[in-house]
Amino acid sequence: MSICVKNWCLAIVALTYWAGEAAARPDMDAGRREFNQTCRSCHSLKHGEVLQGPSLAGVIGRRAGSLEEFNYSDSMQNSSIIWTDETLNTYLASPFMMVGSGIDMNAHGVRDDEDRTNLIEYLKHAL
Repeated sequence: MSICVKNWCLAIVALTYWAGEAAARPDMDAGRREFNQTCRSCHSLKHGEVLQGPSLAGVIGRRAGSLEEFNYSDSMQNSSIIWTDETLNTYLASPFMMVGSGIDMNAHGVRDDEDRTNLIEYLKHAL
């Protein structure tokens, strides 16, 4: 195989790898859009601001049902959930499956894996 063909093959492999890496990274803008469509009507991103649901500001690392300013359901207060990327992903996929039917939430989850990943990334960085 000539050097030119080898270089061309290496370039294709590298571009395919970089394109895959870029696609695998969470998209903050898409996460913001998902938040606005799915969460914003009930949840704020301002610390201490309670809407129909608790503030999601600083949710990563927080114990579920722990904000004093919000009146959580017994199911959420009694859960032992700590919000991480993984627990949020599971919860957002199907809130009622994770915590039970006792939660006071109207949303039925974010079905798309990529949408959840983007939303979680946005929640981690939005202030």
